[in-house]
Amino acid sequence: MTMRIARDNVRAHLPEALDLAQSGLVDPRRVVSDVFDWEELPSTLPERHLKPVFVRDLPGSAGA
Repeated sequence: MTMRIARDNVRAHLPEALDLAQSGLVDPRRVVSDVFDWEELPSTLPERHLKPVFVRDLPGSAGA
């Protein structure tokens, strides 16, 4: 068995993945546990979340 822990090189797949997400055929929110404002990262990251996503411009936030 080989266990490799590293960042995946997904750059080549990003355009297709973003197009698919924008198409409405899939809902990317189904694979994340929580969505947080970027400014909450320092206080929220140490908490236990399965798959948190931090967004710089959440709809309805002060920066939007």
